[in-house]
Amino acid sequence: LYLNEYKEIWRVCKRLGILHQFVMPRPKNSIRTHMIAITTGPKMRIRCLQIFKKKNQTLKSIR
Repeated sequence: LYLNEYKEIWRVCKRLGILHQFVMPRPKNSIRTHMIAITTGPKMRIRCLQIFKKKNQTLKSIR
């Protein structure tokens, strides 16, 4: 649904935050830096804020 926005944020900021009820799989070439539980009140589902960061891309040496 928000794929174009996701790609642009990931390209520019090198970080991505997702607030969802489920733990999402990591995007390729990323690490999960934070995972924060957020409650909205009694008898409500807990949301999980997950923050991902791009892994440093190492350049291959040219011989």
